[in-house]
Amino acid sequence: MPTYERLFLPVSLALVGLAFSLIVQPPWFWLVVAAVVAVVCIGTDSLVRAHPKHYLHDLSHSLLFWILPALVALGAALFLRLFGGGLPVVGGLALAAVVLTLVMLAEYLSVDPREPSFAVARLALNLATYLAAFSLFTAIYATKERSLYTATTITLVSTLLALELYRSAEAPPRRTWLYALVTGLMVGEVTWGLNYWPIGGLAGGVILLLLFYGISGLVQQYLFGRLTPRVVAEFGLVGAAGMLILANSNFWVR
Repeated sequence: MPTYERLFLPVSLALVGLAFSLIVQPPWFWLVVAAVVAVVCIGTDSLVRAHPKHYLHDLSHSLLFWILPALVALGAALFLRLFGGGLPVVGGLALAAVVLTLVMLAEYLSVDPREPSFAVARLALNLATYLAAFSLFTAIYATKERSLYTATTITLVSTLLALELYRSAEAPPRRTWLYALVTGLMVGEVTWGLNYWPIGGLAGGVILLLLFYGISGLVQQYLFGRLTPRVVAEFGLVGAAGMLILANSNFWVR
């Protein structure tokens, strides 16, 4: 099957499922979302296995390619439900289709780190990871559920997203999982305290995204052996600038 067909079919089915998920209520919503995630994972697996160099990796490594497409689909389903309908939802569905297509294609191109396209694919995957983080953090935080649920869920999501970011460093699997888990726990701990703040879902999502970006960025630089005081300062400035903009924007405050 040609590559474009391996992309078109799962993305089209996922888009139909995402649209249908907007008009149903739990528990049917969760069944539809589960089906969308399954379709995306199967489609990604089929695409990745078609790569000429896929034979170099075992099953446990192949499963890592499922993480980001699945979380992008889940994030789109949850985030779009924050809107009442109209153009924002239509635009969101179109954006979800584009992002899913690019993510699945980038996963395919990132199978072999020695290929010239790997750097561009990795950059696309990193950007998509932070986009998925924002949509998931915002949707989860906006529920205003007990910290036992929201903090635990965000810990799990952050850990999986960190795995996607850290796997490019090609560190030993145990070390990669350890750093990803520590990253998830740190973001989850902040979520626990953040639930006591009188802020809306978007504000909470942005704060958690800035935190996740800072922690994961520093860990990546450490894994690549490029962590220096200058790099730490750069990430600190980005985080401080983001918080300053947020603090001076009444739009974000509930």
